[in-house]
Amino acid sequence: MPAAGAADSKSGGQRELVAEAVRVYKESLRPAIARSVPFWPLGLPRWDDTWVALGLRAPGGSHLAVWRRPQDGDGGSAAVSLPVRHLRGVRLTPRVLYPHHAGVEAGWDADLGTLTVILRDAPSACVVRLEP
Repeated sequence: MPAAGAADSKSGGQRELVAEAVRVYKESLRPAIARSVPFWPLGLPRWDDTWVALGLRAPGGSHLAVWRRPQDGDGGSAAVSLPVRHLRGVRLTPRVLYPHHAGVEAGWDADLGTLTVILRDAPSACVVRLEP
């Protein structure tokens, strides 16, 4: 039986998602990493957290990786609000970098400095760019 992460055992759609993730990493994340400082909008994750978020704060904007993990029962809420205090008061439009297909929603409240992310499926994840 192949390993869970083995690329050769993925379906066509899964391989496309992996290729898209690698492209987003190379084009958007890798260039920003060297000048970024990490932050955890929800705090450091615990083993059983439904939502996990990691941010990279850079001079030109921030990236957030957000994961919704499955829970017993209904899977919890499809939405999470992430405090991004360093961008409070800044008018911007969040841009979902990954996955590119529909199903991920992101909204910004400049007054509160919060990013709301909706991931309808669990498990799922996304990468969002916040750029003034």
